Amino acid sequence: MRPFLLITAFFLCTLRTPSLADAQLPGTEGVTAVFGLGSRLAAFDPQAGKLTLFEAKGEGLVPGASAAVGENVWQVAETSQGYLVATGAGRYSLSAPIQVRLFSKDLSSSRVVFQPQSERAEVTFLSSVGAKVWVAFFDSKYTTKIGFLTPATSGLWPFTEVASLRLGTAVDVRGDLVVVGRPYGDEQGQDGDLLLFRNGARETLPSYRGVRSVRFFGDAARPSIAIGDGWHQNYGQFAQGRLSILSESPSSGRYALELIDRDESQYSFSKIFELPLNGKRHLVALGPKAVDVYGPEGEWKRHQAYSRPAEDTIMDAAPLAADGGKTLLVVADKGLRVVAAR
Repeated sequence: MRPFLLITAFFLCTLRTPSLADAQLPGTEGVTAVFGLGSRLAAFDPQAGKLTLFEAKGEGLVPGASAAVGENVWQVAETSQGYLVATGAGRYSLSAPIQVRLFSKDLSSSRVVFQPQSERAEVTFLSSVGAKVWVAFFDSKYTTKIGFLTPATSGLWPFTEVASLRLGTAVDVRGDLVVVGRPYGDEQGQDGDLLLFRNGARETLPSYRGVRSVRFFGDAARPSIAIGDGWHQNYGQFAQGRLSILSESPSSGRYALELIDRDESQYSFSKIFELPLNGKRHLVALGPKAVDVYGPEGEWKRHQAYSRPAEDTIMDAAPLAADGGKTLLVVADKGLRVVAAR
């Protein structure tokens, strides 16, 4: 065998087939935020100022439509009319105001449908639920407003306020139920809490210390609530990476708190979402260092799907529906990666 062919053969033999977690999608190194939109995934690169839609192809991702977005993208939600994109201030757009824009399905055109005034241009929640578009945003430096937009054919969409409270940063909506997690309470240094808004009434639910993430899941009529609680302002010493679940009693209507797990290697979970695997419900919890998958429902065993050696960049994760009823777990960490959830 000639030397060139010999060297080539040796090189090919020593190549390792990359695992799913190793398979970083080229050209996505700047992506810091991902948003699961069913069969599509929206990914935002703040330095490039670009929002791109991805779809699943086998066990990988393929890019689709994209749009130039000069402001920081805080939230993305899908509606029957297109995609709602909430933008505001960020590292590369320090003075940008809060805007919610309705983009066409191919992201080729958009119009502003909501633009409140605020000294802190951050949108913490956006979701289309039935005929309403729910939104949570900072109204001032520490105060958040939560309510819904009523879609209109032209002009700005009317906003109906449901709650105004200090640091209501973790929000989810199921029907007309609104759950809000707060990292801190009304007074400086006070532990946060978990609040439920139902039929105009506000109820404090059980939780441990501050709450950084919330998610409704399960039965539509009587959903359970997953929360990432255990937060403390001295997170280096006291904060805990806890996943807890609250279930409502059919007889009393009261919620009981159950600690599912505490990840000793992490100090919080900033995001929770559902992930169906093998026909069974699982929950994904995003921490500063790792992405944990819990399930199946009822057992809630923890499996660490992804971890990184250093917390030197922003990490995010989201689900993406694929062919054959599968759901992929996509992680943004110095590039997009499809991660084996099990």
